[in-house]
Amino acid sequence: MPDPRFFEDLGPVTLAELASLTGAELLAPDHGARQVRAVAVLASAQPDTISFLSDRKHAAELASSKAGAVFLTQRDADLAPEGCAALITPVPQAAYAGAANRLHQPRRHLGDQAVSADAVFEEDVVLAPGVVVGPGARIGARTLVGANTVIGPGVTIGRDCVIGANVTLGFALLGDRVRILAGAVIGEPGFGAAGQDPNPVPEQG
Repeated sequence: MPDPRFFEDLGPVTLAELASLTGAELLAPDHGARQVRAVAVLASAQPDTISFLSDRKHAAELASSKAGAVFLTQRDADLAPEGCAALITPVPQAAYAGAANRLHQPRRHLGDQAVSADAVFEEDVVLAPGVVVGPGARIGARTLVGANTVIGPGVTIGRDCVIGANVTLGFALLGDRVRILAGAVIGEPGFGAAGQDPNPVPEQG
């Protein structure tokens, strides 16, 4: 499930709404009134979450999953365990991405303050000019943050770190004594592509 340090929940949402949103078809239309609150991978899914199966090699994971609903192809429809609502789609991962973007949104840093009053700093942290720090971010002792670096909401940076200038950190948990070179971008969309779907699969912490 998405890390609450980085994401706000927008649910619950009915399966009928998610089916309409993603173009999926409920195998059992009477499941349309069921609600889910979050997306989750099969291994960690719960009855109030929705997951997806894009490859039959993960059929055993689906069989043991507690997911309340799952996106899967027509060919794999019979793999949905009892009690798990099946939403049929030719592109399960893309449908999952659409559901994720409906159920969760990234926390934002709004307002006029470059450094949020909700950020937490240990002793002897140094922020160079132009640094932006989002709400809920935590920076460990003796860490140096270079000029014009942006640290997103919920990001944790350990102690004795050196973060270069013009770095962007989002959706990230850094340990102690980490060095990030100038201009690096960490935590932004990477391998979360979903085929031809224009919506990215959100990073989930």
